[in-house]
Amino acid sequence: MTTPKVLTRDETRDACKFALDWYVRIWGAGIGGFWTFSNQMMSYLQFAEACTAAFGSDNPPYNYYQLVSQSNSEYLARYSLIVQSAIADKSLWTDDFGWGGIACLKLAEYLKKNNRSDWVQYRNFAYSCLDRMVTVSKYDIVKYTSPVSKGLSNYAEKPGMADDKYWKNTGKYTQQKKRLKH
Repeated sequence: MTTPKVLTRDETRDACKFALDWYVRIWGAGIGGFWTFSNQMMSYLQFAEACTAAFGSDNPPYNYYQLVSQSNSEYLARYSLIVQSAIADKSLWTDDFGWGGIACLKLAEYLKKNNRSDWVQYRNFAYSCLDRMVTVSKYDIVKYTSPVSKGLSNYAEKPGMADDKYWKNTGKYTQQKKRLKH
């Protein structure tokens, strides 16, 4: 077995820059929805934070936050529309709002740290995501969800949603219904 090559600091920094540059190019692919983009946003922010901590003092400096550092960022504008659409949509899974809320809080933290007034918008998005999760968790049918009670329901505001084809299939109730039908 061969020992893998240990990268030098410069090689590691160059690999990080390449990875972020690649991410910037693929963001426009338009694949996914609220959950996907929220996870992408969170991953991007964490990666940019780690790279900045490790290599932020380099000269010349590299903008690891290039997708969100400008107020006219197309990336931010697109994410804002995705989040607004998700908050208005009553059909998304409750845990999607958890991921979206976490990503919005992380983004608000970055924007506030950089004296950007739009941080408030993302903080409010996070509040809306939390509110959606709390609202759904109060429905009686949610007690049947498994393995995380009060956390995985879908279409909770629709009457008869336990019979709905979109009820999240990890729920005990849905599993019992499937056994009875077969």
